[in-house]
Amino acid sequence: MKKKTFNALQNRLFNLLSTKIVTAAKEGCLDSIVYTHKENRFEIITNAGVKKITYCSLIFVLYAIHLSAQKNDKVIGIYKTAKDFIDGKLSFSLDCNSKENKIKLNDIFNKKYITVTEDSTVYKFLKNNIYGYATCNDRIFRFLDKKELLLLNHGEKILIYKHLLAKPVAAGHTNVTNYYFSIGKDGDLQKLTINNLKHSFYDNVPFRTLIDKYFKYNTDLAAFAGAIKMYKINWLLQQTESKDRDIH
Repeated sequence: MKKKTFNALQNRLFNLLSTKIVTAAKEGCLDSIVYTHKENRFEIITNAGVKKITYCSLIFVLYAIHLSAQKNDKVIGIYKTAKDFIDGKLSFSLDCNSKENKIKLNDIFNKKYITVTEDSTVYKFLKNNIYGYATCNDRIFRFLDKKELLLLNHGEKILIYKHLLAKPVAAGHTNVTNYYFSIGKDGDLQKLTINNLKHSFYDNVPFRTLIDKYFKYNTDLAAFAGAIKMYKINWLLQQTESKDRDIH
């Protein structure tokens, strides 16, 4: 690549990174960040330390920041256990407008813990030891190791979650959504696949039959039925359970 072209690309990447950082900072996704452009490296400085990255790694940081900024939502509190979630008990229920008290997910650099600041006291919790968290926009996220899964259907039996991530492709990057599910609020999280769903309802033969009839691909399982305002798999499950009640 010619030096002039490469320098132009560097400047474009630098401007894009600057925009993403400013956006994420305004939306509460990041603390204050200082970045410098020297010797073909960026230095991203946070209270957690200095992260040095080359241009080869820059694009991955861009997409990590972009995904965090997409949340556009502040964490209001955490659910330490499934029972807390079922009972509606939030720990560290914070004021959405507070700048001093806050909960940081630390997902820009994929850390394994969250940080809670309340009344100048700082707490750290491992993500795999807590259930999840709620946001100011009434969204619920559940942790799976270090992944944050957005709950899509709070009031249904088969709960469906989605996880958005960036994956490299030949022409750049694309956003990919992976779906998970649990049976009830305290059920284990599993990948939303036809085999996993059928295994979870092994004794419900009619439901297993309907799964084979209506769903060809795993991604079809996350279909929302707008006419009845619920996810299709839950509607089909209801049909088999209502027939079972009628028989008894």
